[in-house]
Amino acid sequence: MFGTEASFGTLDGQDFMTFWGLGVEKGNDQFRQFNQPKAGYEYGYGNEDGVQFDLTAAVKKEARTFVLDVWLLANSVTDFNTKMQNLDNKLFSPGFRTIYCKHYNVTVKCKIKSFPRNVEAPENVPFLGTTFYGVQFSMEFIECMGV
Repeated sequence: MFGTEASFGTLDGQDFMTFWGLGVEKGNDQFRQFNQPKAGYEYGYGNEDGVQFDLTAAVKKEARTFVLDVWLLANSVTDFNTKMQNLDNKLFSPGFRTIYCKHYNVTVKCKIKSFPRNVEAPENVPFLGTTFYGVQFSMEFIECMGV
């Protein structure tokens, strides 16, 4: 909890902490990793030397999958349940989500891949000199390429 970034960035333009109540654990550096290239077209003819590559085709890249380890913090159990429900509704609404990471100045368009459906009851969490109700969990996203 003490490694949480209170100003991580935004989810669809709304601040992780102030709007969603989410603190993102430090060490979520997947945003600075580059996409791996997909294998291109290649031809290996038995009667010629080596392999020939199609150099006219654009290089395509693999979509990244990344995990955000977060704390959802709220002022009360009722506030916690409301924030959790709003987050669930947002993540599973049609379309892709846009996540902006301030630390790396990176914006990623993605879809939710996994989100906890049965989180444990929120516990009292001291954070920034105040006691909140919170729980830690992970959200996994897959990047939407070409959107």
